Amino acid sequence: MNFLPVNERITQDIVDTLKTIRKVNGYANDVTVERIKKGGNAPLAGQSLAVVRQGSPIRVPEESIGQDWWEQPYFIDCYINPAEDLTEPPDKAMNIFRADVEKALTYQESSLNRGGLAQETIIKSPGYFVMPSSGRFVVQVNIAVRFATEKNNPYKSPYSNVNP
Repeated sequence: MNFLPVNERITQDIVDTLKTIRKVNGYANDVTVERIKKGGNAPLAGQSLAVVRQGSPIRVPEESIGQDWWEQPYFIDCYINPAEDLTEPPDKAMNIFRADVEKALTYQESSLNRGGLAQETIIKSPGYFVMPSSGRFVVQVNIAVRFATEKNNPYKSPYSNVNP
């Protein structure tokens, strides 16, 4: 794991953090988490599926000598594929799923700083989508992770002693 760029280690931290969304951990959902797949991702009936997608990193003005600063956008597509016997409105399930994801990603300090690799995790405005033909409902949780790397070295974080 130490031979991965900082932004990939942050992505893996996000996936691992989302995997803690379980009813036994005090959340409303038991969530299946996947990275985006070449052929697409699709939930099974009754399944709550979070798909982590990474946007293009944005270079932010340098704040410290010897560091490169970045804001890495992430899009977490939260699929609700209601079971046939669902009695509650799908948008209620979408709101609860979104709340679970946002809490998992920002509730604890170790989540905000992505295990010591980032300065902060910022929740952005969500998006809601309905796919009537497939019966799926999606809420997209948008976040940005602000982090630094050592100047011209995307593998090394100035905030972590776990570096190559």
